Amino acid sequence: MSHTLKLSLLAVGASLLIAACGSSSKSSTASASTKAPSAKTTATSSSSSEAYGYGAESKKASTSSATASVSGAAEVSTLKTGLGTILVAANGHTLYLFEGDKNGKSNCKGDCAGSWPPLMSSGKPKAGSGVNASLLGLTTREEGGTQVTYNGHPLYEFIADKERGQTSGEGLKAYGAAWYVVSPAGSAIK
Repeated sequence: MSHTLKLSLLAVGASLLIAACGSSSKSSTASASTKAPSAKTTATSSSSSEAYGYGAESKKASTSSATASVSGAAEVSTLKTGLGTILVAANGHTLYLFEGDKNGKSNCKGDCAGSWPPLMSSGKPKAGSGVNASLLGLTTREEGGTQVTYNGHPLYEFIADKERGQTSGEGLKAYGAAWYVVSPAGSAIK
């Protein structure tokens, strides 16, 4: 069996597993909700179920490792993708909001923050191209450090997104609520 066919079968199997776990059937790499993720997207993580916060404890990152690499002010900019123009971190990784957050405070801690690392900043965040600087802010995390917010929404990356502009976390339901890519207007792209 060819490598491409194996990856395609893996993508279909991962889609079925994700659907069975109660996540959204919406795929970030598909134009219709019935398409499976591309083999390229699926192949970037060791296991789709682990990438969405359901995997073995040994695979999960700790909150401290997710926030330890903060050095200086974070930068938020925009990137055009298949979902439209979205917010991205300086490394080009997609930024998400979590519908479980309330009143500008993060409710994603522990294992959640291991799968969805918060965008941290040691100073006032910088507005890159296409970003409204007046919508950028900071919130103090319960476990320490300051997380970047946009239009009052704490911002996160997703560990399964390995490439610039990859949106594999779009519409997923994990840790009690849905995750969405953020538009330059500061709202969820659904």
